[in-house]
Parts: sequence; C-alpha cells; structure tokens
Amino acid sequence: MDVTNEVIYVFFLTLSLILYHYSKKPFVYLFFGLLFLLRYESVVIPISVFIVEYYSKKPTIKIKNVLFSFIPIIIWLIVLNFHSRIGNSILGNAYIQEIFNGFKNIPNLSFFTHLIEIITFDSTYPNYQNTIFYLITIGLCLYGIANPKSKSLTKIIYLIYILNFLFISIFPNFAIRYYVPVIWITYFILANHKSRVFSFTILFCLLYHNLTRINIPTNHSRPRDMMEYRLVADWLNKYKSEKLAIIIVYESHILKYFVTNKNVFVPFDSETPFQECQEDIVCICHTLLTNINPKADVFVITTAYSSNNSFFANDQFTPTLHHVDIFKSKNFQGNSNFKYFTSVTSEDRNNWANFWQYIPSK
Repeated sequence: MDVTNEVIYVFFLTLSLILYHYSKKPFVYLFFGLLFLLRYESVVIPISVFIVEYYSKKPTIKIKNVLFSFIPIIIWLIVLNFHSRIGNSILGNAYIQEIFNGFKNIPNLSFFTHLIEIITFDSTYPNYQNTIFYLITIGLCLYGIANPKSKSLTKIIYLIYILNFLFISIFPNFAIRYYVPVIWITYFILANHKSRVFSFTILFCLLYHNLTRINIPTNHSRPRDMMEYRLVADWLNKYKSEKLAIIIVYESHILKYFVTNKNVFVPFDSETPFQECQEDIVCICHTLLTNINPKADVFVITTAYSSNNSFFANDQFTPTLHHVDIFKSKNFQGNSNFKYFTSVTSEDRNNWANFWQYIPSK
C-alpha cells in the first residue's frame, strides 16, 4: 500500500487490452489516451497498438483512432504546460525537471540489472544471473514480436513491455515499483509457449516460488518506513481544540491521506507558499495563518523521513522539490518564533516526529 498509482494503472492497462481484444471501436482508443492521466509511460500503449496495426498482414490502422488516442495526451500536456513550477512552460513540469537534473545518469540502465527482481523481489543476485535473466526474457519477447504466428494482441503486449523499459531508461531515477505494471507480462513471456506442458510447468514453478515466500520479508519489504506519518495522523485525529490546526510537514500529501479530523488542515505543497516566501519558514507560517484563519494554530512537523531525505537521499532533486531543507531541526531550535509542543515516537524509536508550534511575532 502506498500513495502511488502503479496498481491502479496496471488495472486499467490490462482492462484496456481486454477491451481492445473484443472491440476496435473509437472509445477503446480514447481509453488508451486517457491512461496518460495516470502514468506518463502509458504513452507506449497506443504506440505499440499502432505499430502492430501498421505492420500487420492486413493493416488496420485508422487516422481517427490515432486522433482518439493522442488528443487526450496532447490536451493533458497543454494543461501541464500552464500548471508548472516555473510559470507557463512544460519545462517546469516536475517530471521533466527531474530528467534535466539527472541528465548525466541517462540512459538509466537500472532496469537491466534489476529485471530479475520483478519475480523474486530479491536484490542479492549476482550480476551474471541478472544478465542471463534479462537476455532470456527480452530475447523471448523479441522473438514473439518477430514471429509471424504470434497473435496481434501478443505482439502488442510484448511491445508494451520493451517500450516501457525504454521509457524508464530516459528517467534518471529508478524504483522497483516501476516494474509493477509489467510483472504480469513477465509471466506471460516466460510461459507463453505452444506446449501446454511447458507453459504449465513454468507457471507452476513461478507460483510455487512465490507461495513458498509469501510470509518471508524481501529486500524491498520495509513495513515501518514512514511509520511516523501514521503516528502523527493518529495524534491529529485525536486532537481536540477550539482552534483550527494548520499542519506544515514534508510531503504533506502522505499525511493528508490519513488525517480525518475536520479541525485539522494539512495543505498540499501546492497550497503552501514556499516560492512566495523564498523557503522562509516564518513567512510560510505567517502567510498561511493570514490567508486561512488568523486565529488558527500553526504546527510545523519535523520527521525522521524528512531528516533522512535531507542527508542521505541518493536523488537530491526530489528532496529539493519538496522543500526538505525547511524541515531541518536547526531551523526551530532556539528560534523565538517556534516552541516545542510534543513528539510521537515508534517503539523502536527509529520513527519519530516533533511538533513545533508557530508563535507570531508581536
């Protein structure tokens, strides 16, 4: 469970292919384009479809279907152009800025060295095993695309798989969750064989492997990550006061998801005047207090998560994007505009959060 959208994306990705299998009507192609609202890499879906349609024995590609697929994408790019971080420019989009910031790391070939983790979610395999798994999987995929006996839908699925990896390679950062939308395609590639005995054997081995490991934590299993956000949310949900509480916290969308107390307001990053105040925390608190409710209480929360991202993040752009430097403890200790209010801590003390109450200057 996370506040990311890979799972919902893979649901609609597979649904779109099922719809396409049973119908080639324009609304299906429109559906391909609308997936761009979920994940940018969904652009590979209509591209794969039109490549296969164009090179099929009886080409079925139609201009109106191309328009139905790409008009939603173009419209959304126009919307993004006028809602960027640096004015009316698509170059101000956070995704594009991350690419520019990490341009020296492109092409990002992490998908090559981590491909085996799609099935095993184990990052301890030696490089040669990663390489063998990659070559076998991609080799089978390319063979399926080139094989004239392969069904059109199969070729589309294989193309989505390869183009998805190419899309990942032009992004400088990598997370294992980027594989989630194509895990099922990996199984399909390995088990798609004309021999039912072979297919069943492969699927049985893969399923057996997963079932035997179902209760074994993997290298990527970190159930206590960011637990302080749940602890803070639990505290805020029990918070009782006649005044509204305005909460400023690193990556506020995470906390906002769990807070249900109507007397607590957690503004999104976009609702917090970081740029207007030039990252000055006193100005940010004062502006929110003035704009929302002058009688409210304002709390700034520093967490283990923001502290770790400030000092140990591999990708320094994302912490900067979310203004992590504002949430350093030194900004509040000994500051007359803030007083320590309370703390929440996990049992192992690895997850903690400190509440600092804003005291307006007289």
